[in-house]
Amino acid sequence: MKSGKGSGDSQENADGINDIDNALHELRQMTIIAIRTKESISKDIHQHDPEAFEALSFSLHNILERVGNLRTELLGQEDPEDHAAEESATVGRTGADERV
Repeated sequence: MKSGKGSGDSQENADGINDIDNALHELRQMTIIAIRTKESISKDIHQHDPEAFEALSFSLHNILERVGNLRTELLGQEDPEDHAAEESATVGRTGADERV
């Protein structure tokens, strides 16, 4: 992005913010898919390696929370989609998953 005071600069800034917002939205969606996939195979993973399961669960939920926080900072307000996404991803969480 160029710096300056032209009218194109504000459009470039808006485009840049939209690009960042879109990327964060996509990261959130991919994280939700990973959480749901983890939940569908949780018995196998948890029985085989409980520590790895807990680490994976914590990491995915932490990523989801951080992406939501970044979007809040970027947009200057909380995005209602962030809460809906987190609630959707947390359905059925137990044990270490609740540490988010």
